[in-house]
Amino acid sequence: MKWVYLGVVMFAGAVFGSIFIQVLPSEQQLRLGNELTLYMNWMKQSSEVNSSYMFWDAFFGYFKWVVLLFVLGITVIGVPLIIVLNFLKGFLIGCSIHIVVQMFGTQGVLLSLVTVVPHNVIAVPVILILSSTAIGFSTFIVKKRLMTHAGNVREAFISYSAVAMSMLILLAVAAFIEVYISPQVMEWYLVQIPM
Repeated sequence: MKWVYLGVVMFAGAVFGSIFIQVLPSEQQLRLGNELTLYMNWMKQSSEVNSSYMFWDAFFGYFKWVVLLFVLGITVIGVPLIIVLNFLKGFLIGCSIHIVVQMFGTQGVLLSLVTVVPHNVIAVPVILILSSTAIGFSTFIVKKRLMTHAGNVREAFISYSAVAMSMLILLAVAAFIEVYISPQVMEWYLVQIPM
C-alpha cells in the first residue's frame, strides 16, 4: 500500500514539474525549446549513434537510483529522502512531457507518448516498488529490531537485496527500451511530421 502513497507523491511531482516549466521566464523556456528542437533535428539526421555507450549511460543512471534508494532504506533516517526522490522523479517526468507538449502542441502529446512514456512504463513502477520496499525495510528495522528486539535482520536484508537486484534487472530493460526502441520510434515519427 505504501507504493500507492508514493505514486501520489510522484504524480504531485509531475504536476509541479509541469507548473515549474510554465512559470519559467520566457527566455529560459525558449532556450529549452531550442535545445529540444536541435536534439530532434539531430535525431532525424543522425545514423551513427553509439547505442552501446548510451545504454550503459542510461543504465548507470538507473543504477544510481537503485543504490541511493537501497542505501536510504538501510539508514532508516533516509525515509524522508526516499519520498523526496519519488517527488523528484515525477517532477522530471512532468518537466519533460510539458516541454515537448509546449513546443509541439498536439504532435507533442504523441511525441511524448513515443519518447518519454515507453521506458517510464517500467521505470516508474520499479522505482515505486523499490521505494516502498526500502521504507518497509526501514520500518522493520525500527519496529522489530530497535523497539522489540525481534525479527531476523539477516533474512529481511537478503529479501530486501533480492528485490533491489530484481528491480535493477527491470531497469536494465527500461534502459534498453530507452536507448534501442524509443529512438527508433521517435525517428520514424519525426520523419512523418514536420518539426
